[in-house]
Amino acid sequence: STKKRTIYGRVLVLALSVAMAFSLAACGNSSGGETEKKEWIWVPEFVTIDEENVSTYDMQLVGGDLYYQSYDYDEETEKSTQSICKYSLADGSVTQTPLNYVEEKNWNLNRIAFSQDGSMYGITNVYDEDYSKSETFLCKFDAQGNQIFAEDMTDLVAESYVDSVAIDGEGRVYVSGDTNIWLFDADGNKQGTVSLGSDSNWIRAMGSDKEGRMYICYNNSGNTVLADVDFDGKKIGSTYENFPSGNNDRLMPGIDKDFLVQDGNRVYEYDVKAQKATELFTWLDSDINGNYVQSFGVLEDGRIVAVTMDWETGDNGIALLSKTKASEVPQKETIVIGSLYGGSDIQSAAVKFNKSNDKYRISIRGYLDFNSWDGDDYQAYIADGINRMNNDITSNNCPDILDLSGLNIKQLAAKGVFEDLGAYLDKSE
Repeated sequence: STKKRTIYGRVLVLALSVAMAFSLAACGNSSGGETEKKEWIWVPEFVTIDEENVSTYDMQLVGGDLYYQSYDYDEETEKSTQSICKYSLADGSVTQTPLNYVEEKNWNLNRIAFSQDGSMYGITNVYDEDYSKSETFLCKFDAQGNQIFAEDMTDLVAESYVDSVAIDGEGRVYVSGDTNIWLFDADGNKQGTVSLGSDSNWIRAMGSDKEGRMYICYNNSGNTVLADVDFDGKKIGSTYENFPSGNNDRLMPGIDKDFLVQDGNRVYEYDVKAQKATELFTWLDSDINGNYVQSFGVLEDGRIVAVTMDWETGDNGIALLSKTKASEVPQKETIVIGSLYGGSDIQSAAVKFNKSNDKYRISIRGYLDFNSWDGDDYQAYIADGINRMNNDITSNNCPDILDLSGLNIKQLAAKGVFEDLGAYLDKSE
């Protein structure tokens, strides 16, 4: 009946409709679809840390280990214990080291960075009894959890906030927030401030390259700029173009090139000298929702470690990605979803489907290129994406499914691009 059909139309998962119907009627498959054959696939191996209180927030790769914080609360004493935890990717073991503060205060440790020797730098806020006032400190803890120093930087950040901490190859410490970078030596002594000098220049990410040189990625009137930091000169050094607009807040050294960066959909390597980004793979091809990638890095053997945090379900995880010849990976029939925005929800549905289906896989083709947007004319930016989608629809590169978010449905219907699923639903149980 029509009523029954309407109900099914509302509740059927998009991916299931794809598997039933579009293997027969897909315009993409019949006219080329996703014709590009990839030579390499980054195959994931998913691992789980078998411990309670594991936080993937600020989890970082150091050598062959993942470092993170954990919090334990004792209901009897009503006190919490903070610890440095190390998860070995080699054997799966977990080492937990409680933090020992010099003074007993109401410490609140947040932004952290780990050194190669297992020591940790972090920004700590100390509140008074009624939480009306706070002080801000840069703290260092050795690998045994002992507090080495607590450098007061309350006055430095009075009109700002701290966003990230990073350590260069010489052990010097960089603390960023808003438009400033506060410089410290390895012993916590203040060395000066680098200011971008404009409210439009807010810092998006910070980190060192393969050689240990410090860089920042910042937003300048809608444009993404990569620049190196001159510690001794206390200023921004050279700037570099064509850097992808990544959605992570920490710059990571690359495999063969200077940086590994991701935009929530694709993963790139960036060559500073050539000022060029090279795409490595899409997260979805590795059964990962790129919007959930909290941090990632490269192991000595070339594998990529990705740490994910699903803020909606709390389903966090770790994936080890190995570069594999596509010919060595079981082939599936690809169903292409064309999407203007390609948001987190549709990526999550695609990941769930791809993991559970051995015959079909979903690929999402996004039509908005965030890396090309200069921040000026948003309507023109959207129009360009719709125009690219329309060109694909009227060519031999048509997607199989359209995500209708933000699209003119009546206009598309007039072009005859929709397939009535009624006949398929009548034959379905």
